[in-house]
Amino acid sequence: MLLILTCCLVYICYCDVTVRRIPNRWLLVLLGNTLIINIVMGIYSGWLTALVVFGMTAILVEANVFGAGDSKLATVLALALPLSSLPFALWLTVMVGGGLAVFYWLKYRLIKRKLKGMDPGLPYGLAIAIGFYIPIIVQLL
Repeated sequence: MLLILTCCLVYICYCDVTVRRIPNRWLLVLLGNTLIINIVMGIYSGWLTALVVFGMTAILVEANVFGAGDSKLATVLALALPLSSLPFALWLTVMVGGGLAVFYWLKYRLIKRKLKGMDPGLPYGLAIAIGFYIPIIVQLL
């Protein structure tokens, strides 16, 4: 379970960073894996966690803050977490995302001198993957 989860997230992060797309096929593999984690670990509130995350991220997608792939990734990963772990996962995601934003701001505005709106955007799937991966690992150990 852990190996599949790790491999999927590494590939999803690679795709998000390089082409700014999160492949649906890999999300389906990840969904199967998180469902297994949900059942094996007895995380029955995982469905509620996923519903809450989907609701929050759907609003962000509608506001053009998030991509739909980011929403799907967060929702799928939320299945493997009890509702009590969600605040920690969200906090980690925001912290990693903040560091990512600073890094990309420096890269595109100061180093490459691109104008606002000319950069390719932030690969927030990376922040989501790290932010949710750590609490999932804590649950599994």
